[in-house]
Amino acid sequence: MEVLDQWLGQHFLGVQATFGDDRSLTNYLLRKYRVIYSADAIATTIVPERHKQFLKQQLRWKKSWFRETLIAATFMWKKPPLAAIAFYAQLLFPIIAPLLILRICLWLPVANGDFVSPAVYLLGTVLIGLMFSAYYLFWKSGRYWIYGLYFTLYYLIFLVWQMPYAIATQRDNRWGTR
Repeated sequence: MEVLDQWLGQHFLGVQATFGDDRSLTNYLLRKYRVIYSADAIATTIVPERHKQFLKQQLRWKKSWFRETLIAATFMWKKPPLAAIAFYAQLLFPIIAPLLILRICLWLPVANGDFVSPAVYLLGTVLIGLMFSAYYLFWKSGRYWIYGLYFTLYYLIFLVWQMPYAIATQRDNRWGTR
């Protein structure tokens, strides 16, 4: 309750923050309190059935992720060193990932004739997807384990490219899927 008014009236870049309330509330609480991970917590969301609507939802989520991560960056350096380093690394990578992919998959083959680097990058991406899938296969016994690999490739093909647009359109706070 002590952060309710600030949370409800949050603005970013002069515009009211209309989505990303879960991250925003966590940021307000992290300033003063510890947030503890609970492995038995269950959270659900409604996933749009149409691809276009799903992409709009993901764009909205990227906008709120960027906004709230920048806000958290102003105080995360006060947290334990390992947590702070991990936080700033996860802030940087999604922002520079499109540039890295363009360099590896387009620039290196065209400018240097290097076709090995893109192959290694794509193989590494597939291996990461398989590791996510293996977690669900072996530790969660989930029957949908293969979707970890599919989603990793889907993210590489579609979703990673939304981040530059999300940053550029940060002041557009329309919901997008309603």
